[in-house]
Amino acid sequence: DSVLKGCEIGLAVKDDSHVKVERVQFIDNDIAISAYVKKLFFGVPSVSVIDSTFTENGKKILALSGAVITVDSAE
Repeated sequence: DSVLKGCEIGLAVKDDSHVKVERVQFIDNDIAISAYVKKLFFGVPSVSVIDSTFTENGKKILALSGAVITVDSAE
């Protein structure tokens, strides 16, 4: 169980990384989750979010450059 609160970006995933997060509270972040390719020779990243909540974030998710973000939230 984690809380990411008041961040510019709560969770950032890049460059062929594959992340699974569970039971995270994203609260009052500019962007809750961002995924992107920074260096073109890497593959696209992916994020799987399970049982998490999103409260008062500026933007819930931002997926760039073909990144994949899936959300199965508790809300």
